[in-house]
Amino acid sequence: MTRIRDLSIKSRLYGLVATAVLGFAAVLALTFWLSHEYQVNGPLYNQLTMWRSVISEYEPATLSVTQPALSLSLLLVTTNPDEERQRIATFHKKEGVYRDRRAHWNEN
Repeated sequence: MTRIRDLSIKSRLYGLVATAVLGFAAVLALTFWLSHEYQVNGPLYNQLTMWRSVISEYEPATLSVTQPALSLSLLLVTTNPDEERQRIATFHKKEGVYRDRRAHWNEN
């Protein structure tokens, strides 16, 4: 079994160069793969946009008035003042989202 220190300097330098070239090639290959995988319109980007469209199919419509109406109907049966304030804040938040989305759609 040969040891590294038993090799000539020339062999050690060639081994060092070979190791450096192989390491550089590995880093270059990894960089190429990562840039291909995570680029815009790449595989991951397409998968994320697909999942976003799937989620939008399951979410209730933003312009739907049922969520604020539900908040108001829950407010009618509330007796606790703290819970009442919380439900009013929830209603105002949902109303704000509705108005923002409506203004956005009216612009376009």
